[in-house]
Formats: sequence, structure tokens, C-alpha cells
Amino acid sequence: MENKYFLRTNSGLDSFLRITNTLRRKNFKVKNLSMSESDVSRFINVFITVDDEEKRAYNYISKLADVYEIRQV
Repeated sequence: MENKYFLRTNSGLDSFLRITNTLRRKNFKVKNLSMSESDVSRFINVFITVDDEEKRAYNYISKLADVYEIRQV
């Protein structure tokens, strides 16, 4: 089952890589990943589609220090 998530995180490549490396390390199958500028200059918006039936990805991502908002779309 595919789950789509919207994330708001610190701007910068290090935050983006921290999220993607966490998903890779936990062996999630990422179907789609996109990043865009936020209306607030210190944040970026990240949209992720993962193959995750138990919503484990949500739990892992929400615990990262750089993630300020996460919601399922």
C-alpha cells in the first residue's frame, strides 16, 4: 500500500539527505520524492510516496530533529 507524506523541514541539503538516508537504511521502497521551496525561507517542503502498509515510515520520519511538520496526504 502506498502512503504519501508531506514534510516541512529545515532548508538545506543535509536535512533532505537525513530523511532519505533514514528511509534507505530502514529498507523502505520510495516510489516518489520531491522537494520544493517553502513560503518561509528557512524551510523546504518534501513530498514522499513510500510503499508502507503499517505507516512505519511516518514514525521514523517524525522522530527526526529537522522535521517540523509531517502529515499524510
